[in-house]
Amino acid sequence: MKSAYDIVLDAASDAAIDALRRVRAGQIRSLAGVEEYVETRLSGILDILMPAAKEEVSALLAPATQQAVDAIKPAMYDVLRDWTPSFASIIGGMAGLAVLLGVWVSKKTYVSSRRRR
Repeated sequence: MKSAYDIVLDAASDAAIDALRRVRAGQIRSLAGVEEYVETRLSGILDILMPAAKEEVSALLAPATQQAVDAIKPAMYDVLRDWTPSFASIIGGMAGLAVLLGVWVSKKTYVSSRRRR
């Protein structure tokens, strides 16, 4: 039979792997989201292990959660590095279109105000 430490370690590993899958799928977009997801996943294990010993097990969960988040950070940075040029080009294109639309509207407004005189 597995010890409580092994169960928590396995749950933390599974939570980290699942969080990484969600990051790659775009469901989680920040480290805070990863940390929240891992904490949520690991908090459910307390009821399964020993409902009466939540305080003892919670002492095991804090380091396991931190280790899972630390393990995900490099992969999270890789995902962000891969998507940053795409987001930058989309935002740049939208800004350019906004400027062009503003120029077009101001030109139409100027021409229509000149005709009224």
